[in-house]
Amino acid sequence: MDLNTYETILIQCVHPFQAIVRMEPKTGKLNPSDLQRGLKGRVVYLPLDLKKNMETIGVENVEEEPLVILVNGVPTKSKKIWQDLVDVRKVKKATLYLVQNNKYYKDVYVEEEDVSEEEESDLSIGQIEKVDVSRSEEIYEHYSVHPLHSKEAIGNAIELFQMKKAKGNPISVWEESLEGRCFPQLFPTGEGTRYDDRPMQIPASEYRTTRLYAEDPRFRQCIPYLFHLLFESDLSGLSYAVNHILKSGVHLHNISAKEFMDKVQQKDSVLDSHLINLMVCQRGTNEYWYRRHGDLKCMLRNLGAPTWFLTLSCAEYAWEDLLEFLQEANANIENINYKTPGELCSLDPVNVCRYFNHRFEAMMSFLTNKKNPPLGEVLDFFWRKEYQARGAPHIHMLLWIKDAPKFGRDSDETVLSFIEQYATCDISNSTTDKDLRGKVLRFQSHRCGKYCRRKFKSKSKFYTKCRFGFARPVLSKGRVNNLMSSLRHNIRRRSPKNTYNLRRGEESKYINDYNPVILSMWNANMDIQYVADNSIAVARYVTSYITKSEKTELKEMWEDISHEKSLSKKLYTYSLKMLSHREIGAYECCDRLSSASLYAKSRTILWVSLGLAETRNRVLKPVQEIEYLAQKEPNSTDILKTNMLDTYYPNRSTLLENICLYEILQNYTFKRNVTENIDKGVYAVIGQEGCLVKQRKGHLINHRKRSCETPDKREMSGVKTVIS
Repeated sequence: MDLNTYETILIQCVHPFQAIVRMEPKTGKLNPSDLQRGLKGRVVYLPLDLKKNMETIGVENVEEEPLVILVNGVPTKSKKIWQDLVDVRKVKKATLYLVQNNKYYKDVYVEEEDVSEEEESDLSIGQIEKVDVSRSEEIYEHYSVHPLHSKEAIGNAIELFQMKKAKGNPISVWEESLEGRCFPQLFPTGEGTRYDDRPMQIPASEYRTTRLYAEDPRFRQCIPYLFHLLFESDLSGLSYAVNHILKSGVHLHNISAKEFMDKVQQKDSVLDSHLINLMVCQRGTNEYWYRRHGDLKCMLRNLGAPTWFLTLSCAEYAWEDLLEFLQEANANIENINYKTPGELCSLDPVNVCRYFNHRFEAMMSFLTNKKNPPLGEVLDFFWRKEYQARGAPHIHMLLWIKDAPKFGRDSDETVLSFIEQYATCDISNSTTDKDLRGKVLRFQSHRCGKYCRRKFKSKSKFYTKCRFGFARPVLSKGRVNNLMSSLRHNIRRRSPKNTYNLRRGEESKYINDYNPVILSMWNANMDIQYVADNSIAVARYVTSYITKSEKTELKEMWEDISHEKSLSKKLYTYSLKMLSHREIGAYECCDRLSSASLYAKSRTILWVSLGLAETRNRVLKPVQEIEYLAQKEPNSTDILKTNMLDTYYPNRSTLLENICLYEILQNYTFKRNVTENIDKGVYAVIGQEGCLVKQRKGHLINHRKRSCETPDKREMSGVKTVIS
């Protein structure tokens, strides 16, 4: 039975209150039904009194013929009321079915004489009330009323009802019956929820992925359910982050198992102070991207400047094979073949994300293919996924190309010849290929608007110019501009100045640079820029851009809750404040639930904690092992995991004595249950059940840089002396 939004609320025992917004693009306008939906803030679960709702709308008096009422939603801050029609007969049938078949609805009709005074205050309240004629006139006078789904004439409705603001004690997200009570349209019998008994229990992450990719399309089509799964996943991630913080740190050296367990039970202040590192696990925060920024800087130091900076956007409305697939995958929806592309993508964001990820994986395989690569042979890469204002993903990518020329090392003519070999902006070359010409005009043509126009000041005068540099100069021959002058110009937030300009005709002033092969295959907007320079100045500028963090208020929130005393209280307060300040689209929600990568790199970067043994970070053994030690050997200090710096390197084979720590970290990894084989680069480690195995592609080493004036530098020099 298909129920609309208000009909679903009326049959719920618990409602997940979510601020679901429509994510509008910064350029152009779309119909509200075509816009992607997003979640603003966190999810709150409040109980509803099903019996009072049924009595209010008069279900018991409904006969066989349909009875339609008009229901107004709760007024928004912008004084909008969303209105929809409710079929009372459908609500009655659905409620009776749930009472008879759903295990969580068996006791929804509680008789008043059976309720004690103590329990009465905890009961949920009715969610709907009838509106009389005088009040209805006041509503239409002070609020703007918009239809939510139904476009039928409101004259078909015989009465007007109003949704009320719900009150009551929130229900925990860990309540085992929550899914069955919140989403009766998905679990009509109350069976099949996460906490149900199964022959084989599955992890929470696997359960979420199974629901997303289930053959039954109802789960992925229910946007509130997707946001519910995300909220549950976020809280689980925060709990995991706290456990990880407690397992690592400089405070763990030379303490016994019993002493550590005492610190945990007493909420030691040193352990407590590391809670701020929770922000590292939250994607989009400064701390999250700070680590990736460090990884990318490490790649620059070891690999030099990248060659290409490539951007690939999403054009889900233009991909015909995607739209055909969405129609087939959602055949259960009435009139699915008449839906607009925007409505199809908004209806099924899960499959849109799957399609985009598979399409990008195919493009990465094509870019890194050594046979006829479109941009030259790729040696290394780094990419990240970012989400636009309308919620759609796009990719920023850095590529290192074999034998590519560089600014400052090779002549300008050599560099320009290399650029023009792979990048162009001329649409005249595509006249012979009508398909390519159409894609250039559709995806690469820039149209200036409010989004890109900026005011700049020059010599006490203000003028307006496109922040992307359009219209670009018409040139009969390409040229290379002064590198440092262009960087200073852009960093000072003046009108943009490119480090080079391609040959461009009058008809190409508003055409963005592109690669013909990639554009033909990707079939969406792209941007390509040459960034290789000998000084790595351009690469550093691009690095800051590609790893920029999203808007966040987490630092201010942390200051607000720093007065909390207990560790658990900080976690709870922090998580609620953090979730209250976020806005996440349905596409990003689906990517996170499916564990899709937000970034990737071609090299493994190994972070090494250097310094004296007393100041290095270490990782604890599992808690079960420490508890066992605390009982059997309470004075044992063997509570830390083994690692390369403290265990494997000092006890390496005598055949590796002349190899320094840096080379060992870079070229070897420790593997357990491996037999020594010197011919294949496998060397035993004294006292350990495993060997050091040489890698085909070495790691990149990253560590903290220390100043010569700090005591840490003196410690570092002492460590270097020992190592050498």
